[in-house]
Parts: sequence; C-alpha cells; structure tokens
Amino acid sequence: MDRDQNLEMASFELIAASGAARSIAMEAIKTAREGDIPGAKAKLDESQETFAAAHEVQHAVMDLEALEERVSVDPLFVHAQTHVMSCLVTQDLAEEFVALYEKINA
Repeated sequence: MDRDQNLEMASFELIAASGAARSIAMEAIKTAREGDIPGAKAKLDESQETFAAAHEVQHAVMDLEALEERVSVDPLFVHAQTHVMSCLVTQDLAEEFVALYEKINA
C-alpha cells in the first residue's frame, strides 16, 4: 500500500473512531439527564477508550509525516481532523454536563 492509500485509510479510521467516541459522549449527556450519573460516567470512560484508537492513528500519521521531506495537505485527512476536534470538544462538554447534572441531582 502506498503513502496516499495509507493516509486515506488512516483518515477513514480517524473519522470512524472519533465519530463513535463522540456519539458515546453524547450518550453520556443523555444518561446524565435521565439521572443515571454512574452510567453517564461509565459512558465518558467508554468514550475516552474509544477515542484512544483515533489518537493512535493520528500519532502514527504524524510520525510518518515527520519522516517525509515534503508534507502534502490531503483534504480527506483535514476532514478527519475536524472529526477528531469535534470529538474532543464534545467530550469536554459532556464531562461538564455530567458534572452539572450530578450537582443538580445531589
């Protein structure tokens, strides 16, 4: 598999893993809203674990880029990075929502 195919596959892996982690973070908010704080915290942990796969792919791509003399901008990889960032923001906000619901329900 050549470099472009590797980058394309990595991009799809980033999109899939970060999208799944984002969805689980959103489930954590819903679970907290329903009053199940332990369940919501478990969902937050699951989201972090799911995101770890995306993080590994991202680091592998960055390592490859560091070895290349010329770095090209790939639109699909940029799109994948937006999914990663969206996931990270959603996870941060989900943690805050769970903490807020925990405080409200105390």
